[in-house]
Amino acid sequence: MHDRDDATRRGTAQEDGWERADLLARTAARLLSAEEPRRVVEDLCRDVMGYLGCQVFFNYLVDPRAGCLVLNAYAGVDPGAVCGIELLEFGVAVCGCAAARAERIVAEDIQHSDDPMCDLVRSLGVQAYAAHPLFARGSVIGTLSFGARDRTRFTPEELALMRTVADHVALALERERSERELRRREVEAAAQDERSRLARDLHDSVTQALFAASLKAEALSLGDDGASPRFAKTIDEVCRLNRGALAQMRTMLLELRDEPLEAVPVQQLLRYLVEATESRASVDVTLTVAGDVPLGRLLHVAVYRIAQEALNNVIRHAAASRVWVDLDLDGGAGSLVIRDDGRGFDPSTVGAAQLGLRSMRERAAEAGASLRVASGSGTGTTVTLSWPPGRAV
Repeated sequence: MHDRDDATRRGTAQEDGWERADLLARTAARLLSAEEPRRVVEDLCRDVMGYLGCQVFFNYLVDPRAGCLVLNAYAGVDPGAVCGIELLEFGVAVCGCAAARAERIVAEDIQHSDDPMCDLVRSLGVQAYAAHPLFARGSVIGTLSFGARDRTRFTPEELALMRTVADHVALALERERSERELRRREVEAAAQDERSRLARDLHDSVTQALFAASLKAEALSLGDDGASPRFAKTIDEVCRLNRGALAQMRTMLLELRDEPLEAVPVQQLLRYLVEATESRASVDVTLTVAGDVPLGRLLHVAVYRIAQEALNNVIRHAAASRVWVDLDLDGGAGSLVIRDDGRGFDPSTVGAAQLGLRSMRERAAEAGASLRVASGSGTGTTVTLSWPPGRAV
């Protein structure tokens, strides 16, 4: 009799082991074949719930930008009850605590527990609850938890199965993240390759043509002393336009190639901007550079970008006839001053975003410098970027 009972138990255990192995095999296969594993988690976990006899499951994923857990999938809970728990802070409730501690938390006989960590699942009628952190590259990327309303605890075998499923889900989610990152990098690389190709084509065709046209125009201006004033003026205008077009092309090629701005001397960058501004706005721009103390990377970029934005404002809004760009690199405290004799504006009636003032101030602050804009109706505009000693290194 006892032998028959032992054989029955062994058969039942063996059958249960086969069912468990089949469940895990199906779970792994679906996760591996899914293009977006996070979208199949709910169906898979419903199968696991059915096998375990659970009534609730939650899957949260870490949102690095929001700094909290975001509900990805769930079952066994009324949708109305989910509204308040779609976002979960680290250290809040069982799932938040499991994520914060980076360890599994098993809560038993919850309905008779006064642990505040269990308040949420207690309100859902759950008696036994196990939350497993999901790991990828040693970091927590989410949690997967199962709960039962009809018993107060889980067996070691049930907890082991939950952990294995959680490991499968974590592995699949990390694969999805890695593939998404790889696709993003491939797109960026393809875009950069296209930008580089376009830059080469522009350099080999348009830039060379502009350079040749500029040389010919300069030769005409030097070789015909008896030309009429009107002809001479036209040639000078053509020369100016060619120089401006070449300067614009150089700055465009610089942007297309995505080369670091600090690789080009800041004096040369400003010269490109000045020549381009003269060409686009038919305005006289005087560039003065004092000293040659090198700038740190952030300050180097800030000087160029702020000068670029300020001169664009001159072209679009100032209606100026003259502009002065003064860069002080003499050592000690330094400055960039851009002023024009245009129509100016009333700062109290113009929003910071309209003239790019907010982005200029942000760039200045990032570089450890300060930005001041002075203007008034009919009095022109002066943009001053200044930095203390020690920043120009």
